[in-house]
Amino acid sequence: MVVPVTLELEALIEFLTGSKMTPVAMPWWLLRSEDVRVIRSWAGETLPVAAQRSLLRTLRGILRSATPDGDDQTSVPLVRDFARGNRARVLSRGLAPREARLLLDLCRDANDGTALRDATILSLMLLAGLRRQEVVDLQIGDYDEEAGRLIVRSARAQMRSVMLMGECRNDLEAWLAQRDHFSGPLFVRLDRRGEVIPAGLRPSAVNRLLARRCEEAGGLRVTPRDLRARFLWRMQLAGCQDERPPCRYYQDENGQPAWTLASMPSV
Repeated sequence: MVVPVTLELEALIEFLTGSKMTPVAMPWWLLRSEDVRVIRSWAGETLPVAAQRSLLRTLRGILRSATPDGDDQTSVPLVRDFARGNRARVLSRGLAPREARLLLDLCRDANDGTALRDATILSLMLLAGLRRQEVVDLQIGDYDEEAGRLIVRSARAQMRSVMLMGECRNDLEAWLAQRDHFSGPLFVRLDRRGEVIPAGLRPSAVNRLLARRCEEAGGLRVTPRDLRARFLWRMQLAGCQDERPPCRYYQDENGQPAWTLASMPSV
């Protein structure tokens, strides 16, 4: 089998294996359909659109002709129905850097009881790319303080692991110091004095706290989608400049394929 050598393919191999294995030596026939879905998710959030298309086109050709070494045909994967197409590139850059910095700084410096919680939620959406629903679904056990790793579960039953860096990690650990380590949702309700009410938030609560903080920042008009768009735009920009955040393929606790990436260290 002839395997083309491209930068995108080399990045994929390093993502899957954590090593610099050559494309020819890679056991492509071991990939399952679940693995392909993980690859598409990874490519959609780490590579620019042209690189995504090139990689998926190359991968389709490899999987059509991939065969196991020797006579063992039992490991041929069920990837013949590899879906075509890929995610559209995020064309919006979201809010401007000055607005993002202003929003976070004012929230962090506020002297009200919900400032640490709100700053952490906005930081995770802006610097780690979490959606509203993913934020409110987080549980206290999803964060590994020693490793700085946050497990995020999406609505499509996919899972990713985000290694929190810099300001994003500092925000979360400051919030944990206020929240304490009782079980339950990572983000809980607070009264006016900042006392914890052991009940989780709804996505609508994220909209309200963002609107409140935008008003305090001088009337900014920012939506949760704008925060995530900023994160995705910066991820794609890093891919264009060959400065991809570290990504690594791994098996989750149920033996299913999953992946990890790093949050942005700052705005």
